[in-house]
This record gives sequence, C-alpha cells and structure tokens, in this order.
Amino acid sequence: MRPRRGTSESGNTWAFGWARLTLLWGLICRSESLDVLHLEHVMWDNDCMRIFLLGTKTDQAGIGTDLRSNRFKHLYAAPNAPETCPVLAL
Repeated sequence: MRPRRGTSESGNTWAFGWARLTLLWGLICRSESLDVLHLEHVMWDNDCMRIFLLGTKTDQAGIGTDLRSNRFKHLYAAPNAPETCPVLAL
C-alpha cells in the first residue's frame, strides 16, 4: 500500500498513519488509549494479538475495578484484506 502520487506526505510517514488508523479501527478504541501503548502491552496468544489498554473511558484511572471493563482487546490477522490487517500494519 503506497500513497498516491502528488500527495504532500514525504518519505515513509504515511506508513505510521496507516498503522495508527488500522489499529484504531481494529481495536475500536479512542486515540487517547492508543497514544499510551508500548511494546510491553502487546502479547501473542496462539494466532491472536492481545493488546492491553491502560485506561478506557469507563476505567480512566486504569485500575480495573469495574468488572465490565475489558482491558484486553484481541486482534486477528486478515489475510484476505491486507490493507485493513492490523497484524500486517505493525
């Protein structure tokens, strides 16, 4: 996936935007939750990429006392749609 010719993006900066948007779409999370992710928050469980979200809208402190708060999000590869695959984006 390459940017169109004549776009204002230079170099490989488009790749970071594509990866960010793909993760936002796959995780269905807010951009604030994605901003604080680090490599230690990404884990693998068989064929599933698990991402640990620190703070969500319902758990802003990141304590996890709310039983409804699901702090792990699961992402799977999409081999038939590589342009929207979160695993390929990373």
